[in-house]
Amino acid sequence: MGADAIQTNGGDPAKLTVVEGIKRLRCAVKNYEWGKLGHDSLVARLHEANSGNRVGPAVPHAELWMGTHESGPSHVVKEEELGSGHGGSECMVTLKSWVSDNPDVLGFTAVDKWGCDLPFLFKVLSVTKALSIQAHPNRALAEKLHREEPLLYRDANHKPEIALAITPFQALCGFVSLKVHCSDSSLSQVLKTFNLLFYR
Repeated sequence: MGADAIQTNGGDPAKLTVVEGIKRLRCAVKNYEWGKLGHDSLVARLHEANSGNRVGPAVPHAELWMGTHESGPSHVVKEEELGSGHGGSECMVTLKSWVSDNPDVLGFTAVDKWGCDLPFLFKVLSVTKALSIQAHPNRALAEKLHREEPLLYRDANHKPEIALAITPFQALCGFVSLKVHCSDSSLSQVLKTFNLLFYR
């Protein structure tokens, strides 16, 4: 969290207070099997520095999460823990709870739109093999699926994504229509051979 964040009490710019200092977060890590192992993983190195926990050389560290998602919430470290090293979960509070107690740090425009929750989840990924294909529904379908099957669809967000690669990275986003590819007659013949061409 940024230093000296301005609070706008009740959305009234005339009433300003200040939350002083940078707030340290303890962030969640996901150990998916596609993550890089041990210290080869940037996620592992960040986690070790963030938590003080040693990283096992054979443990995959795939994602570091910074946010309020219930599957891996960040925690704000209270000031009394900062002088005592890492650990001590009794000195921490979830980021969502802290924001709920200090809603104006988000600004009244954000609070009016999203409430006392972050409308994004910031992740750092360390990828060593191809991830599984993901299908992200639109917002209306996401809300419907979450309402009907909350154990399968963990939240009601449609999850648009932005990726910033800091090392060489290949990604596939969407699929090109078969009609585009089938301008190539050889591909068209292959698809027809396997009964995969269902349009004229």
